[in-house]
Amino acid sequence: MFGCLGLLAYFTYHGFYGKHGLQASHVVAAELSSLKTELAGLQAEKTALEHRISLMVPERLDPDMLDESARNALNFARPDELIILHPQR
Repeated sequence: MFGCLGLLAYFTYHGFYGKHGLQASHVVAAELSSLKTELAGLQAEKTALEHRISLMVPERLDPDMLDESARNALNFARPDELIILHPQR
């Protein structure tokens, strides 16, 4: 009788607080939700980068993209452009 009660108490305790218990499943569900949000953000960033890369394919090079990339890389500006400098953080 006491052995059965002891086993019942043991399994009940580990069912709630054990490595794979109810409390652990809530932690895993919260982490899963957080990771899904992070994945959605990363997928959006990947899509935006793929779009920018597709604009630089040599067969159909976008002149505006080429101009933007060259001026950013070489730090050039046209004489009629207004340059706004942001302070370093």
